Amino acid sequence: MIPYAYVEGQLWREYQRMIVSAGPVSENYEISPQGQKELFNIFPASILCRTTIPSETSDFYAVVCSSFTSLEELSSKRRSEMNRGLNNCKVRLINPLPIADELYDVYSKAVESYNQKKVNKNAFIKEFTFHEDFDDIINFWGIFHEEKLIGYSKIMLYDKTEANITVAKFNPDYLKLYPSYALFHTLNSHYIDSNGFSFVNDGFCSLLHDTNIQNFLMDKFGYKKYPVDLYIHFRKPYGLIFKMIMPFKKNFVKPNKRLEALFKLIDASKKYK
Repeated sequence: MIPYAYVEGQLWREYQRMIVSAGPVSENYEISPQGQKELFNIFPASILCRTTIPSETSDFYAVVCSSFTSLEELSSKRRSEMNRGLNNCKVRLINPLPIADELYDVYSKAVESYNQKKVNKNAFIKEFTFHEDFDDIINFWGIFHEEKLIGYSKIMLYDKTEANITVAKFNPDYLKLYPSYALFHTLNSHYIDSNGFSFVNDGFCSLLHDTNIQNFLMDKFGYKKYPVDLYIHFRKPYGLIFKMIMPFKKNFVKPNKRLEALFKLIDASKKYK
């Protein structure tokens, strides 16, 4: 279960020992020192609070789509790719609990394909139990080939402003069927064209390397960079500690990817305390 808190008119949650906003990227997430203190009391394991403000120009950005392109509007090459995916795969809203075993199989194969550590099955299924009564703000989509589940996605909904893609997993054995084309075309059609959402958001840019999926979305589906100013607010005494070790960060990053990501986050921020 992910804990949330409502502070200074905004919803916040904890993610990898960071306090982050839980809302559309287009919002201003400024927070006062008193609000930061309150959040650190609510989330005692966190070491920093990450806030963002929409910007005209910034090296830090989210990857979003604000308009749906129909098949008829695509070039012949793009239309052919979309049709392959849509003909091979059916994408539909699902109730995840009855098919949790199948979802875990997809998740396991996807995670194993890029050598990441996976959560155990019980923890994986527990999330679906927690989300069961929140289908008005959390959608799960399944991708099926001849009724076999080959991929899935989790979407967080923020009113009609943003549909945030928090998870998208594909069984690597079926990538030749173009399941990603079917999924993202369907998501954009459903949320932007049919339901009037302002945009679909695939999340913030990767700090360690370019992500193939975000480059894919910008190349194939018209997703664009949505710049935001990034601010880091440290819990005491972590701010002082990181100021002291920043000049020597090269000695820390190679053996520890999480520290490398944190240093990149600090470098991308406008200021940190």
